[in-house]
Amino acid sequence: MSSNVRRTLGALATLALFVVALALAARVHLSLPAGRRAAADALEALISREIPGTMRIGAIDELRTDYVRARDVVFETPEGEEALRFRRIELDPDVRRFLREGAIATRSARIQGAVLRMIEREGEDGLGLERAFDDDDEGSGGEEQGRGVTLDLANVAFHDLDSEWRIGELPEMHLDDASGIARFYTDDQGQIAMRFDRIRGEARLPMDLRVDVERASGRIRTGWRQLGLFEMRLAVMGSEVDLDLHLVDGEGGVRPRVHSDTEPGSLAMLAMLGVELVTTVAGAPDAVQVDDDSAGPDEGAK
Repeated sequence: MSSNVRRTLGALATLALFVVALALAARVHLSLPAGRRAAADALEALISREIPGTMRIGAIDELRTDYVRARDVVFETPEGEEALRFRRIELDPDVRRFLREGAIATRSARIQGAVLRMIEREGEDGLGLERAFDDDDEGSGGEEQGRGVTLDLANVAFHDLDSEWRIGELPEMHLDDASGIARFYTDDQGQIAMRFDRIRGEARLPMDLRVDVERASGRIRTGWRQLGLFEMRLAVMGSEVDLDLHLVDGEGGVRPRVHSDTEPGSLAMLAMLGVELVTTVAGAPDAVQVDDDSAGPDEGAK
């Protein structure tokens, strides 16, 4: 074997040892509290650059290439109001998608304890969730440029989710102890979107009225006129009611509309709360449909 070949092999062996040592050092560093805090700070900065609001991570308790466990992950509006909080979240990262696409993606995730605030403040445009994730200056059509980072948290099983709904002049409402499956992702237009399935929980209405949500599924998309659409089955005073809940964002702000083929009398409680009711009984027109160009693309699960 020539000396040149020996020197080349020696150099490659040295380089390989250096890479292994660097990987081991990084793994040891990330296993320490200081390393996990540094990783949390870097992720906070990365995500906060991509959205109008900010993201904060209370702590990363465990960090590996195939598993992440964190606490108190919070998304805030530009005004500093909390819009979404995950008290405890476990992620199984999709490392291949990160290396191939630069996407922050998961194969699966689990959330235990969450708070979602769907609040519309006087003098502010849109719900808090919209203001945290969507920049109105970029427009709501399909011509905007996509965001720099692709987000795709798929197969998210959540438990103990509480949500607060304060929209316009409607009374305050809550959905407590909800569970189900969700996906949080960047859609084809660069907007943040959320899909929900198999939701169960209890709706808490004014006058201490309570309604069981037996089954619900739907989506929330920031940046589109039809902000949200949910299909659900409710247990109302001993009767089952199937309905569609539309959240339509227009010039007068976000307004809920309920579309159902149930007799209007069964939904009188919602009407008393100020929700616009649209039924299809006896061929009544479907007034909740919006134009395709303002509703946004109806993308399927990826």
